Amino acid sequence: MRDFLLYSVMQCLPWIGLHFNDSKDEVEFERLLDILETEIEKREKHYMPSIRVWSSDNPLPQIEYMDSLWLQIKNMRNNNWEDNWIIRPYVAFESKLESSLQHPLPQFELPADLEHTQFPLPYVVFRIFDTPDVPNRPEVPKLPRFNSIDRFLVEDAIMNVINSKNLTKKECAESLLRISGRSSMPLNYMLVEVLFGGLLELPVPRYSELFYGSILVQLCQLMADHLPQVLAQAVLMSTRDSTL
Repeated sequence: MRDFLLYSVMQCLPWIGLHFNDSKDEVEFERLLDILETEIEKREKHYMPSIRVWSSDNPLPQIEYMDSLWLQIKNMRNNNWEDNWIIRPYVAFESKLESSLQHPLPQFELPADLEHTQFPLPYVVFRIFDTPDVPNRPEVPKLPRFNSIDRFLVEDAIMNVINSKNLTKKECAESLLRISGRSSMPLNYMLVEVLFGGLLELPVPRYSELFYGSILVQLCQLMADHLPQVLAQAVLMSTRDSTL
């Protein structure tokens, strides 16, 4: 339960960090970050060998999901909480919003009985592509590094679509192509990496192998000029590497 609550808070930080970093609540915000860092460092991960997809960290580190997000958040913090993906239309109305009526938020309380609640299992963030693996051409967006918050934000958006539309494969594939920021991110590479990660997730994939294969087929049809060659590249890299 503790990990679930920690991760729930950490997922919000990329969206609110820029606001709280320059607000009157900056001191409290920094205190929250210090508490999170302490809790992250206290975690024990004896299960890591059993959930690693790759047995080696070369060429890319295989990092547990909470450690990966915390690394990305620290890099975002060092970059003054800036990113290249989140759209913030409210900034244009910030002065009006600050002077408008403030609504008190109720105190958040955990449900009384959590003893039999099943929380998500830990997993390793699957990595197969790095920045040099994407063609260096002006028309091709640059792939963010594995420790960039932009990588997490796009991957999180991809997983949100998959989790909400996994029962309708065609609609799921079409929705994946409508993810915002497509012009600034190599979405074809990120889609293949996330779907491969789901297919190879340990101890068992969240969805069936047939589901992931069907989505890849649908995406190859919808992105016939951009996705099949990336899929072939991923298969080649996976089969050529004996650490899988």
